[in-house]
Amino acid sequence: MSLSEAGLLVVRSQPEVRSLEEVLLGGRDAPVVVLTQSTETLEPVLPPKKVRAVVGEEAGILYVPGDYLLRRLRATLGHALAVSRGAARIFWPDLTVESDGSDHPLIPVLEGESEEDALAEFARQFDLSRPKVRREIRLIEDLRSSLRDERDAAAKDVRGIAERLRDANIERHVATVRAERHEHGLNAAGRLMADDCEEALYLLIAREWLRAFLPVDRRAHPLGAHVLLPEFVAVLQSHPEILHERLAWTCAMVACGYAEHLRGIAPQPVARASAASHPPGEEEGTTWSCRLMQDGLGESYRLIYRLRADAAVEFAEIEYRG
Repeated sequence: MSLSEAGLLVVRSQPEVRSLEEVLLGGRDAPVVVLTQSTETLEPVLPPKKVRAVVGEEAGILYVPGDYLLRRLRATLGHALAVSRGAARIFWPDLTVESDGSDHPLIPVLEGESEEDALAEFARQFDLSRPKVRREIRLIEDLRSSLRDERDAAAKDVRGIAERLRDANIERHVATVRAERHEHGLNAAGRLMADDCEEALYLLIAREWLRAFLPVDRRAHPLGAHVLLPEFVAVLQSHPEILHERLAWTCAMVACGYAEHLRGIAPQPVARASAASHPPGEEEGTTWSCRLMQDGLGESYRLIYRLRADAAVEFAEIEYRG
């Protein structure tokens, strides 16, 4: 290889191409820039002196004119690292034939492109492809890719939650409509009368249970069998201050077994004075009481109920502790 007046090495023969290959693939610490012949003139595609100003004094600059010698270089380096006429290529240290071509950028000079623009692109590629910079860029790209995957996964989760919420709202709407139909039947009467109080209270209990739970929760806390004793119904007629809706909600929580999770109504067993006071067939400890938690009543009223052996709930009375 001969040194031209422009201060770059010119490759003119096959032996010199082999020497160039040894330089490129050998151990070196500085980058090497290979310039080719312009497609429009017989001069290098970029002015060597201006390339030197970009790459510094330690970098090697070689000029390979003609297509034949470039084909010989391609045969050794492979297509990914080839240099074509009308372009320049930056070869960084630690080059092998298996290297990624994007790590050793090829900068084509486009037809009609100004020298100033071509040099600016060469300088940009030279700075961005520096090994240290390249590693940082890859770390950033890996992080961006990871964040993009996390964003996509989060978006998928949000869509799934939105779909489940929509399904739950549809189920709640259907349940609400069903409950409102029952409520409409009750409100049509204007108020609970003595002869239909029991039937209406059963409907209210079912309505409050439907309103309290979504369908998936109803499967976990089904409304169990329950019985309203006559004396229990009679108390409502003598105490108009007791809100039927609040009483029905409390009964529903007891009948579905959820009352024990509600500290506000605080269910607790009722102590018996003696075995003789037990109703026939009732075991000790199966009578319970809980607060009604109605605004304005404080703890004055307590709901008394029995847990029967068949798992049904008997609502027995409403006790006043004024």
